[in-house]
Amino acid sequence: MNAVQQLFRLLLIPLLFFAGCHELGHGGPGDYGTVGSTNIAGEVQYVDTRASELEVRADNGRTSLVRYDANTRVVYQQRNYSVSNLEPGDQVTLRTQTDRNGRLYTDLVTVSNSVQNQVYGGTAGFLRGTVQRYDPRYSEFQITTTNNNQLQNFYHDGQTRVRYRNRDYPLTSIQAGDTITVRTRDRNLPRPIADVITVVSTAQDRTGTGAVIAGRLETLEGRVEYVDSRRGLFEVRAANNRLVVVNLQYNPPRPIVDRFARMREGESVRVEGRFVNQDRFELDNFR
Repeated sequence: MNAVQQLFRLLLIPLLFFAGCHELGHGGPGDYGTVGSTNIAGEVQYVDTRASELEVRADNGRTSLVRYDANTRVVYQQRNYSVSNLEPGDQVTLRTQTDRNGRLYTDLVTVSNSVQNQVYGGTAGFLRGTVQRYDPRYSEFQITTTNNNQLQNFYHDGQTRVRYRNRDYPLTSIQAGDTITVRTRDRNLPRPIADVITVVSTAQDRTGTGAVIAGRLETLEGRVEYVDSRRGLFEVRAANNRLVVVNLQYNPPRPIVDRFARMREGESVRVEGRFVNQDRFELDNFR
């Protein structure tokens, strides 16, 4: 072996070592390496927390399935949230990368407009309310809207999707008393047709006074970080520094409304209710 060959082998060993270390230390959705990055702007269709995937429909109608992980940040109004706080109808921009297998993943989701703002602000194309009746003969629902307490009819067809607790849900299972959010397909039609119906809570989830009876009642304690009186929610910094969004129920009793009106950022609270997911809590009562 001549001197040139020996020198080449000595130089090759550290290069292989560093390459191996890079592959061992590279984790997360990009395990297979990235081949490009881009931004995707559109509307959240659904969030699958089991598969850690988001479905987003862009303005041109194209639908993308994007993976996320525990390090993915969601930013809305300069505040950080969990991906599980996203809802169908949220307007978002995703910073995405493509791995070598052509799969998309995101490490940053920026919310430009939340569906709750659109619902409570009365934006055309979004409805939220309590189901009054369903007439399958005419594929027609009637709800009492949350923002103005008026009756509103809408319709469905074969393309209407229904989601409940981040899963597909039979449309025929929706019944009177369910609280739902509806995104209609064409805002110019005199008969609004639902594109996506999200069941916020079912009639079985509540008693006649609005108390949660389905699932396990739990107690949440922590410090109030933020209060949004217009949307009827507040954020609690709970144990392990976890930020939980607490929603008031639809048409809550007067004592709860009064207590919520007195709430201030920085105070300690103890509430009872049910976790809708790991980062969203539906309030039943103050303790």
